[in-house]
Amino acid sequence: MTGRRKYQDVKRVCYSCGSERSYFDIIRKYEHWYNNHPIKEMWLCENCNNKYIKNPINNPRRIVFIKSQIHIKNIPRIGVCNLCRNVVGFDCKRTLIHHESYHNDDPLKDTLECCNRCHRRRHMNII
Repeated sequence: MTGRRKYQDVKRVCYSCGSERSYFDIIRKYEHWYNNHPIKEMWLCENCNNKYIKNPINNPRRIVFIKSQIHIKNIPRIGVCNLCRNVVGFDCKRTLIHHESYHNDDPLKDTLECCNRCHRRRHMNII
């Protein structure tokens, strides 16, 4: 047996959702599993890997830009609201990036970092 065949015969269970199945690649004829811990046999299925590792919702480099999510090279948030000076962890839970205007060449141009309250008020044109 080749190394790949042995690798496929191991029974895996996703430690996040408990599933015994993952995405099956029809061309290469194997399931995609991700080992999240180098020592222990802890496996993630394709869906959980995409949800928690690859594209987590709380990724600090992810922003919404013209109705799509993009990833920025540097972290755009510092954790302080530009309008009311609330600090994440003390005064608010998180900050959001608010675009005053959109520029395709630079997604961070004309942006403000706002807490939820100020972001909502900005959209209602109160602030």
